[in-house]
Amino acid sequence: MENEITIRDKVIGVKCTQSEYEAIKDKASMYGMKPSTYMRNLSLNYPLTSRVDAMAFLELGKCRGDLGRLGGLLKMWLTNKNRRAGLNEMDVKALLEKIEMKQDEVVACTQKLVAIDDC
Repeated sequence: MENEITIRDKVIGVKCTQSEYEAIKDKASMYGMKPSTYMRNLSLNYPLTSRVDAMAFLELGKCRGDLGRLGGLLKMWLTNKNRRAGLNEMDVKALLEKIEMKQDEVVACTQKLVAIDDC
């Protein structure tokens, strides 16, 4: 029966230390799962598909887009004297700081992906 609903009503208790529990909980959250789902999938050799991967890629894409827009604004300011008239050195420094912050976000997102890949 293809449309049969699977009811999971059996519980298997596993005793572990606090540090083991935290490690399981942390790894499960990396995959966007509850600890029990993570343990079931792991023990039955089901593939561990990560939702975090997709979220990290989306975040990385957003950061990259923000950097592109900020870089475009800076380029416009540097090349157009008429538009540059309303900006001062402090505005440019603030824009550069925003670009640097976004670069840091891209690095953080990339590190998340690497950490997930190492699991």
